[in-house]
Amino acid sequence: FVTKSEHRYHNDYFQCDNGRCVNFSQVCDLVNDCEDMSDEQNCTNQFICENDKRQLIGFNQKCDGIYDCLDLSDECNDQCGRRIISSGSSLTPFCWTIGILATLLNI
Repeated sequence: FVTKSEHRYHNDYFQCDNGRCVNFSQVCDLVNDCEDMSDEQNCTNQFICENDKRQLIGFNQKCDGIYDCLDLSDECNDQCGRRIISSGSSLTPFCWTIGILATLLNI
């Protein structure tokens, strides 16, 4: 939206997809100010967690060794070179067996 003050026009507002207006300083600030995520779409400074599309973290927090997303998607993804073993994988029973054996043998 363009506003006029003291004979000058200013482009100060962003119109959200839901019709709400927020100040342009609130766009791409990692906060869902529009309440429909439209002010955080197409931003290059952030990472959107996979399972909770409303959870945003700074792009520099991706693959930094610290789990910031509740679903761990900021550290366990193809870009970071780590994946979570899915529950349907044949590796899951093998990993549990190795873990149990390692625990029992270390007692």
